[in-house]
Amino acid sequence: LVDESVKEEKGRQFNCPNCGATVTVALASSKSITCGSCNSIIDLSRGTGAQLVHAIQDEPVAPLIPLGSIGQLQGAPWQVVGFQHRMGHESGDDEYFGWSEYLLYNKRRGFTFLVDSSEGWSLVKPVTGAPSQSSDRMNATYLGTRYHLTESYDAQTSYVAGEFYWQVRRGQNTSNRDYAAGKSLLTMEQNANEITWSAGSQIDSDSVANAFKLEDKLAMFK
Repeated sequence: LVDESVKEEKGRQFNCPNCGATVTVALASSKSITCGSCNSIIDLSRGTGAQLVHAIQDEPVAPLIPLGSIGQLQGAPWQVVGFQHRMGHESGDDEYFGWSEYLLYNKRRGFTFLVDSSEGWSLVKPVTGAPSQSSDRMNATYLGTRYHLTESYDAQTSYVAGEFYWQVRRGQNTSNRDYAAGKSLLTMEQNANEITWSAGSQIDSDSVANAFKLEDKLAMFK
């Protein structure tokens, strides 16, 4: 990591438990990482000194924004440290839709998510404290703003790459509810153990391409 987004510590190295290739962990908070050689997901929750558990991934997905890229967003440099592709479907509907999430890191601001979906690009960050919901869950209020439900669906992680501050695995399932107030967004994700909320806003696709100096791929950001 460069400029303001510097490494929290010198990289820890170990051999991938699947293929034996060298894997370097850049962030002290990482609980999962993928091997750059074989794409296996490696669980770091017990530390690199413990016996490492891994899961093999086939059919790798290539991120539009490469891992390690640095982009200037919201007046700060953000580095892409993780990537996951997810699939969703509404209850009773057999059709699936997909989207991509980039985990961004800045030393001073922590982590945030850059999301690429069929509705466009958005920049969202986990929030502390649960927004209040109406009794029918059709509306949610956070920091004085009232959001309206736009979509309710089940989601599953289909592919991951890079480092993550939580234990991530392929096939993780959540129940999601998306709310919006103009360009402002609010999302609830619930799994068997917890409920997390994220808030943010839509961002123009041209701004994303320019931020990561990928103007030559501008058409792919639409």
